[in-house]
Amino acid sequence: MMRRIAAIARAEWIHNLRDPRSLFVIVALPVLLLLVYGYGINFDLDHIPFAVHDLDGSDTSRDVINQFRQNRYFDLIEVIRDRARIQDLLDRGAVTFVMVIPPGMERELGAGRGAEVQVVLDGADVTRANVAVAYVEGALLDWSAEYSARFARAAGVSLSPAFTVHPTVLYNPGLESTKFIVPGLIAILLSILAGLLTPSAGEVLLDGEIPLISQARKQIAWMAQKPALLPWKTVAQNIALAQQVNPQNGRHSLSVSDLLSLVGLQEFGQAYPFALSGGMQQRVALARSLSLNAPLWLMDEPFAALDEITREELQEQTLILARRFQPTVVWVTHSIAEAIKLGKRLIVLSQRPASIVAEFAIPDKPRDETLIAQLAPAIRNALRNKGQPSL
Repeated sequence: MMRRIAAIARAEWIHNLRDPRSLFVIVALPVLLLLVYGYGINFDLDHIPFAVHDLDGSDTSRDVINQFRQNRYFDLIEVIRDRARIQDLLDRGAVTFVMVIPPGMERELGAGRGAEVQVVLDGADVTRANVAVAYVEGALLDWSAEYSARFARAAGVSLSPAFTVHPTVLYNPGLESTKFIVPGLIAILLSILAGLLTPSAGEVLLDGEIPLISQARKQIAWMAQKPALLPWKTVAQNIALAQQVNPQNGRHSLSVSDLLSLVGLQEFGQAYPFALSGGMQQRVALARSLSLNAPLWLMDEPFAALDEITREELQEQTLILARRFQPTVVWVTHSIAEAIKLGKRLIVLSQRPASIVAEFAIPDKPRDETLIAQLAPAIRNALRNKGQPSL
């Protein structure tokens, strides 16, 4: 038995030596992965951008700021005067944290009582936030030790060798890593609805069944921000390909020529994607989605990159098609007007970690500028109260 195993192993080894591709998989690929994981993945931070809000304004506070300026791990972006500026810098991602030096710090340190420094940081990236707090504590510890050595004996008092760092974490107060691992909540929701991902808690049902069943029956159509057309195929071939790889299993499906007529491209069936404008390419993508005759449409900002006029035209066309085919549509958008114009039920999500902050029922009225003007203020207020969420 062992001789048979040895003979097979020897034969396989000889084959691998003669086949460069097998040799690459066996030897080169593990070495490459070792280099990538060993050197490419690095959780160490360097040149962390930060700002300072100095409420003490003393020589000692300026000395602390200079200590951070001279530290290669930190890059001072701004010394701010207005506390409201803290939120703005963190929202824009301009800084990782803002260090707030309290008033009276010099007096407290001189009296040997120590001082508490507030560190306001974005907790969305849990690893970065934890490491940044540790670096700040280390830098303040080094400074306070040097301060004690310089002034303790001269002052005749016993000075505390350390600051107390009080971290204030925004967006993810509990520093839960799952809220960073899932940064694109909208894409995750659409992926769960499409059956591409399984939820870790709760359940998603489409007509009482899990999404995987609807996916297997080709009952889900997805239209993304980019048309993703195959450049070597014509418009008609791109649409036909979707029908070929997604057989309808007895459901009636429109012909390619009918689909082109629905989206107003009946004259461009033999054109290639490079010859079409951005709006026309999105029309092809819309026709490709319609080719499935699916009862669920997942629309991930499909018209976001288009100019306003083209976007309005496609919105009108989509409304007409939706009324004809009567699908359930989940539409992701950052446009309040688009949400009011196309939606019946509008859900507002906060920034990461995302949660539902408001819900609006769009009345069954003409979707015109009057309706938008009536509903937009309340929706805009919900958005402003929670940063810049998605709709």
